[in-house]
Amino acid sequence: DCGSFSLTVEMDSCLALQLGQSICSSVQIYPDSLCSDPANWNGASMEVGAICEGDSIRMFVTNSGTAPSSTVMDYIITEDNVILMQGGEIFNQLDTTWFAGEANGQTWRATSDQEPNHPGFSSPNIVVEGCGLNGVDPTSLGVLSSLPMDDADFSFDIECNPVIGSHDPNEKEAFPTGVDEEHFIAQNIDIEYTLRFQNTGNDTAFLVVLRDTLPEVLNAASIQMGGSSHSYTWTLEGQGELVIRFENILLVDSTTNEPASNGWVKFRIAQEENLAIGTRIENSVAIYFDFNEPIITNTAFHTVGEDFLEIKIINEVSQVPVGHGELFVYPNPSFGSVIFELPVEAAANAQFILYDQMGRAVVRQTFDEKQLLFNRGALSSGVYFYRVEMGDAYFYSGKVILK
Repeated sequence: DCGSFSLTVEMDSCLALQLGQSICSSVQIYPDSLCSDPANWNGASMEVGAICEGDSIRMFVTNSGTAPSSTVMDYIITEDNVILMQGGEIFNQLDTTWFAGEANGQTWRATSDQEPNHPGFSSPNIVVEGCGLNGVDPTSLGVLSSLPMDDADFSFDIECNPVIGSHDPNEKEAFPTGVDEEHFIAQNIDIEYTLRFQNTGNDTAFLVVLRDTLPEVLNAASIQMGGSSHSYTWTLEGQGELVIRFENILLVDSTTNEPASNGWVKFRIAQEENLAIGTRIENSVAIYFDFNEPIITNTAFHTVGEDFLEIKIINEVSQVPVGHGELFVYPNPSFGSVIFELPVEAAANAQFILYDQMGRAVVRQTFDEKQLLFNRGALSSGVYFYRVEMGDAYFYSGKVILK
């Protein structure tokens, strides 16, 4: 059975929202539990989260389940689609990895692998836009929607829309929008399209028909129709033409009632499996109002890509309270072991992380003494970047050379 209800809200006028800033809402329907957990799931459950407070943003990856992860869980922290931190580890129950950054108005995102055979379709992912909006730091807008949200479970949905000014009322929007000017998305990522239309004529429209000829690179059989402004029916015709009909819609014209002259409908569709890298996905729709000639919307497009997120090397600037001494690293360069010695003023509980030149965490260990004796093991010669974190408050960063 199906049902629906509508909810209308107004934006808070005290927030001084900017054009392009995203407004997100989430909805969950209950009951949302499965009849039984998958027999081959071990109980581990990865989650990500973010805390924006004061002049900092903190993001974390944690195993909130009942067992250790069965394999290494990879995770990535990005700032405006630039990778700041990536790593992978086996997470024991309640193990948590933190990342702290400056609240600089940029868009921050944390993503993580999920335990194999985990119930549902969760892909741990959280994004924060505008943490640190203070009128001084530059702000990044339009990045939040470039990658998918964690809303693949059937009982949960996230809706994000930008604050807009004047725009074409008859348009096709795609989510995720994709990264950079080529709108890169990964293989096998579903696309959610929103079709918007408005009666800008001078009389009521009784019938609105949307005709969307789907490109061959999209799987027409995978269509999931979604919410809408008015009741509709839909069919697939010919070689993958999606036809959506709003019968007796009684859509008033914009001069009579501007808000009531608008309509919309959503649907989700999958890519064909494992499309070639570089494949272009283009889609537009023809909108028919009664017996008038069709209005053709913009063309929403994506490019199937890989490794399209830029990697940013961990910087060498430490962030420590005034009055704290320096971290001593010796010998540097080194042919073997390296000693990391904390200053007397520092607490003797720290986490050591070593990154390669691609920004990947290759070593991660904790120590509770004033010194850490680091053995390079099988690491190859080259330049590495270290980070010694003292809880969530401050850290030492720098470069070490292994001969």
